[in-house]
Amino acid sequence: MNKTIPRSVCAVVVTRGITGHEVPHLLSVHRPNRPDLICLPGGKIDPGEESSQAVIRELKEETGVDGFNPESIYIDNTLDGIGYCECFLIRDWTLTGGLYTPEKINPSWV
Repeated sequence: MNKTIPRSVCAVVVTRGITGHEVPHLLSVHRPNRPDLICLPGGKIDPGEESSQAVIRELKEETGVDGFNPESIYIDNTLDGIGYCECFLIRDWTLTGGLYTPEKINPSWV
């Protein structure tokens, strides 16, 4: 794994049965500045924040999903254009009341 410190994070949330089917679904977001792309929830790491804390915070802010026990799965230097991005797999999560989008990001299961 690359030892470069990430500046941003993204969450990979995959589930079965969320839409009444047994096919796995990926939680995605559609950002207003790039409506042509399907993106993963995530964002910048705040000063003094651990990347694992940042991914949980960003996931909640962008989708309403509460994630737990994030597992680092990948670090890449091409995802965000500002530096390295660390991706986390979120296996444990809860959602109360459905997806919401306070930042007009339009989360959805694909």
